[in-house]
This record gives sequence, C-alpha cells and structure tokens, in this order.
Amino acid sequence: MKRKVLALCDLETAYAINFMEYINRKNTIPFEVHAFTSLDQLRNFVKNHQVEILLISEKAMCTEVGDWPISKIVILSEGIHDPGSEKYPSVYKYQSSSAVVREVLACYGGSAEQENERMLKPKMTVIGIYSPVGRCLKTSLALAMGQILAKEKATLYLNLEDCPGFETLFHTAYDRNISDIIYYLRQGETNLISKIAAVAAAVGKLDFLPPARSPQELRGVTAEEWHRLFTAIRENSSYEILILDIGSGPDCLGDLLGECDYIYMPVKSDTMSAAKLAQFESLLRLWDCENLMSRIKKLHLPVRRLPESSDRCIEQLVYTELGEYAENLVRKDGIIRG
Repeated sequence: MKRKVLALCDLETAYAINFMEYINRKNTIPFEVHAFTSLDQLRNFVKNHQVEILLISEKAMCTEVGDWPISKIVILSEGIHDPGSEKYPSVYKYQSSSAVVREVLACYGGSAEQENERMLKPKMTVIGIYSPVGRCLKTSLALAMGQILAKEKATLYLNLEDCPGFETLFHTAYDRNISDIIYYLRQGETNLISKIAAVAAAVGKLDFLPPARSPQELRGVTAEEWHRLFTAIRENSSYEILILDIGSGPDCLGDLLGECDYIYMPVKSDTMSAAKLAQFESLLRLWDCENLMSRIKKLHLPVRRLPESSDRCIEQLVYTELGEYAENLVRKDGIIRG
C-alpha cells in the first residue's frame, strides 16, 4: 500500500535541501516526503496528489493554502509560538531536523481519525541480546551492533533493562519514553508508528526509544502486549531490524526471547557465571522453552579496550575491538551482507 504524503514547503532552498537530506538518511519516517521551495510548485503538486501533512514556513503560508485539500497543516515558525493559540499548530523551525520531525509527528499522532497502514518493506529481523550473567558487556554489544546495522538497514533499538542509565550516557533528559508507547498501545492508538517516530531518539543512524524510568513500568507489560507492539513495528514501520536489549525486568522473558530470530548471549567463564547460566537453562526447561536453546548463540566477548568515559563513548564503541567483533558476527550470520 502506498504511503501517505508529507510535504515541506519553505522558501529557503538550503533549509528544504537539508531537511530532505535528513529524511533520506533516516529512511524510517512513515511517510513519502516531498520538498518544495515555492508555492507554485506545491500548488501544482496538490492538484494531483493527496497531502496528509503539510509542513510550511510562516513566510510561505497564506489563506489560499488553508483552502487546499490537506489533512493536517503545521507551521514552521521562526519564533516561539503556543500551538494552541493559532488556527494551525506550529513547530520551531531552527531546531534539529530530528526534533522538527518528532514534533510534527506528535501533532499528527493526536488526530484520532488517522488510519493505520501497512507499508511494503522487507521482513523485519528481530535480534535479542540477553544474558543471565552480570557485567558481561551485553548493552555495549547491543549498542555497537545496532549502530553497525543501522549503516545498512533501518534499525530500532529497545532497551528493556531495569536501570540502563541512558540519560547519563547521552547527557539528555527524555520527556517521553517506551512507557508512553506502551500506554498508547493499551489505549488502542491507531497511529502507533507516528507516536514511535515522535518519541524516538537517535545515536548516529540508530533509532532508539528512551528506556523506562522505573523497573516497575515494564514489569506489568504482558507477552501479548509486547507481541502487539512488535507486530505493529514489523507491519507498519520501515524498520528492517529490531534489537531487544533484554534485562531481568520483563515478566515474560521466555516469550520475549521467542519473538527473536537471533539470540545473542554474552557469557563469562568463571564459576559464578557458569552457575547462573546453568540455572537459566533449567528455567527454559521449566517454562517449556527448550527449543530456544538451539537458537541461543553464546558469546565470549573481547574486553581488552573500550572507550573511556566521554561525551561520545557510545558512538566510539563501533571502532573498538568489540565493534569489530559485532560487525563480523552480524555479517557471518547473514543479517547484513558479508
């Protein structure tokens, strides 16, 4: 099914070009995007195409545009405006393209009448990274692998740990996180992918949903709810890879692992780690999930050098021995071309 159209109209050519370059790099926006640098161009386009969202600069906006058959108009504002004080919602123009997209999709997602649509794309691969062993570089592996995969395929990373520490890692306070997406899911939100795009943050080309603030926020999520979320992402987004960094928090560990096409398990060789691994394997038998054992790939990760604490330590993971290990792993397993 053809995607809905998001049109951008800005008289500043450089702005329009930069915005389109960002969209083309991301390739995860659930719309077909067209950019215009004049009202004449936009007018001719609207005559033959249905525009779902129009993002238009204050200088280009005029009364005529309001009469066109466009479902949602959002103003690119050069000042700070209260979206509720005008006829059309507005977003501040001179912020990052990712922030503009998040705000626009948040405005769009508020329209209850919008329908969910299935997008044509390759089958999504789900990668689970889990270990019963502590301090085994599980999250470092997941973030390195995610950034490597995102260079070739649209990739979304979900951290399901109790205390992942992302606000400290990225020096950012997140207003919304994966718990908000679960809330929208439970409310029967029909435009869930736009909500995800509005909440998502990024490290390089890798998109991620900021993790839950409290362990309790994920412990009540059922296996059926996780399945509905993954199905929505699989069928209605343009993500080709979903990475689940699974901690001890979720109540339905066996079901989460069962959603995965690949399961990577960092392990260690000491006696305590071996005991924890043996107990986990006993749990799989108790849960009647022994079939998962054949899909779990146990990994002894290289640990000689990792980035020291810095503002870009996560991005630097790709260039470490661990990053090289992760890239060789996903190429050997055929997740990306070798």
